[in-house]
Parts: sequence; C-alpha cells; structure tokens
Amino acid sequence: MSFIRNFFAKHLNLEILALGAGLNAYLGIIGLVPFTIGVLVEGYGFDLKTAGLYASIEIVVMSIAAMAVAPVMNKIRNSRLAITGGLIIALGNVIVAMYATSTLVVLGLMIAGVGYGFVAAAVNASVASSDEPEKVYASGILVYAIAGSVLFAVLPMLYLDSFPVYFWAQAVISVAAILLYARLDDSKPSQQKTDDVSASVKKSALLSPRAIALFLATFLVWTGMGLIWAVTERMGVSIGMSSQEAAYALVLSNVIGMVGGLLVKFFGERYGRAKPLFIGALVMGLSFIGISNADLVSVFTFALIVYGIAYFFLLPYIMGAAVALDSEGKVAAFNGAMPSVSAAISPALGAYLAATYSFSFAGNTAFVFAVVGGLLTLPCALYLDSRHKKAKLEALDNEQAALNT
Repeated sequence: MSFIRNFFAKHLNLEILALGAGLNAYLGIIGLVPFTIGVLVEGYGFDLKTAGLYASIEIVVMSIAAMAVAPVMNKIRNSRLAITGGLIIALGNVIVAMYATSTLVVLGLMIAGVGYGFVAAAVNASVASSDEPEKVYASGILVYAIAGSVLFAVLPMLYLDSFPVYFWAQAVISVAAILLYARLDDSKPSQQKTDDVSASVKKSALLSPRAIALFLATFLVWTGMGLIWAVTERMGVSIGMSSQEAAYALVLSNVIGMVGGLLVKFFGERYGRAKPLFIGALVMGLSFIGISNADLVSVFTFALIVYGIAYFFLLPYIMGAAVALDSEGKVAAFNGAMPSVSAAISPALGAYLAATYSFSFAGNTAFVFAVVGGLLTLPCALYLDSRHKKAKLEALDNEQAALNT
C-alpha cells in the first residue's frame, strides 16, 4: 500500500492532474478541429470553407494570446492565469452555444481562443521550477492522453440531437478544470537554479539563438504532424478501410502511444536530451512515410502506432527543453504556443498537398519537416546536455572537497 501511495504522490498528484487538464484543454482543442468544423456546418448552417475559417480563427487567437503573455510569465501566478483562461474559455463557448449568428460565433470563438492561450502559457510555465521537466511533462501527458481519448469518444456523441451541446459541454469542462488549475505549481525556481543561467541569457531568453531554433523545431515537427493528421482518415479509406475503422486505428494509436510517455519516465536525462530529441523526431518522420505509403491495413495501423509512441515520447522532451533553457518559464510559455501556430496552417497544407500531388508526397513532406525539426533541436539540446554534465561534475567536486575537509 505504501508503494501505491508513493507512486500516486509522485506521478499522479493534483499538480500533475492540473498539468494534464491544461494540456488537454489547449492541445485537445486542436485535435477537436474536425469536430468543431462538423458542428458549425451541420448545426449552424455555415459552408465548409467558412466553418474551417472560423475554427482556424480560434486557433490563431490562442497562439497570439499565449505568445503575448509569455514575456511576463515571471510576474504572473500560473494558477491565476490558468483560472482566468478557464473562465474566458467558458464564456466564449457559452456565447457560441447561445447564438448562431456569424458575428457572435466568431466573437465567441475568439474569446475562447484567448482563454486557451492563457491556459497554454500557464501550464507550460508551471513546469519551470521542476528539476526533471521531461518526467513531469510525461506524467501530465499521460493524463492528457487518457482524458483526451475519453473526450474524443464521448464529446461527438453529446451533440447528436442538439449541436450547441458541443459548446455547452466545453464550457462545463472548462469550469470544472478550474478546480484543478488552482493546484498548478506557482513556485519560483531556486536561487541556485537561477544562478546557473547567466544574466545576459535571462535578459534575452526569448531572442536567444537556441530558443529561436527550438521554436522553429517545435513548429516544423507539429506542422508535419498536423498535415498528416488532417488526411490520415482519408489515407485509411483509400486503402479499403471504412471511415469508422480508420477512426478506431487513430484511437488505438493514441492508447498504445502512451508507451512513449512511459519511456520518458524511465529514461529521463539518462542519455541527455539531444539523442532522444533527434531520434524521436526521426522515428516520427519515418512513421509519416509509413502512414502515407501503406498499401496494407496492417502496415497503416502499425505506422500509426509508431507515430503515437513517437509523439508521446517527443512531446515531453521538446517541451522539457524549453523549460530547462529558461527557468522563468518565458521560453516554455512561448514554445507552448507553437503547436497552435502550426495547427492554424497544417490542416490546409495537408489537404492541399494530398489533393494536388498525392498522399505519399504529403507524407514525404512531413518527414522532411520532422527531420529538419529534429536537427533544429540540437543547438538547444547540446547546450543543455553540456550544462547538465558540467553541473554534475561540479557537484562531484564539491562532494569530494567536503569529504577531504
């Protein structure tokens, strides 16, 4: 019993649940874009092009809000920002649920986007004081994966008879999540951890070459994922699967993919950050080629599972690197907006490449994005590995000095 208590205290405490709820909010809304478009078309009477534009507006506003608040994250309590974001999300969704006019729907989605941006910045900055950010992210992502799977399965069933219920449900979920956001980590990094970063680096954290390279890496990796995600269901149908079977394959990928998060919990910084980041990006890129070039259902499903594992493996490392680069949480908050920035363009890009050229061409393009993204993580990752090794050597020297004394 003591083992179970210790496990939950370390890996599934309220702070981890709060992190998972925040990740589920801002990453989940990206994954729900196809459902949002469907509701706006079927329930609100907008044409497909207009519905796609409206859904993109919400994601774009989320990105802008997260990036706008990033420079002042060291002056804001993470829990308060997330709670404010949750209330704003609820308000925006209530407006969309109550009013079907074009102007008010756009206004509601924009308001909700601001809230999602605040939540994204808060949850990513909350990991800044952690000594092992990758493992903390891995725990939060496992919560996100479980909650996201349930949400993806249940939410579309709620609006079968009333489409506004889709937005009412999101409002209720956002209010409920506020209870968890109050438990986000608001602590500041220790003085020793702050001293490890030079004053010049702290002053220009968001503009440092390493941070910019990491931002571009995150953007490219997520753009590759997004353009594949947009047409994955169509790829499955093209090789003989039904639309429902393709959806089940995606759910299977999500469930088995949690193994990737468990691997992060096991490895941590044992092999540094550079190797896991590049290998994770490379494996993800190879999975894109497998998904887009598969002729057999078994190969298609296997490639999707590999993608899921690579996704849940890469996400904690790439977000953890942003935390380690800047102990004040500014880089983490800004980098947390990159998935939503890419989500604003990647679905349209994926549909365009698949329709204009082929599924194979879209997958090969995503592979290039993933590999280039992996290479762009190296300046940051190699620097962090060198700093970590230096800190360990200094700690050993101090211990030896203490023993000699």
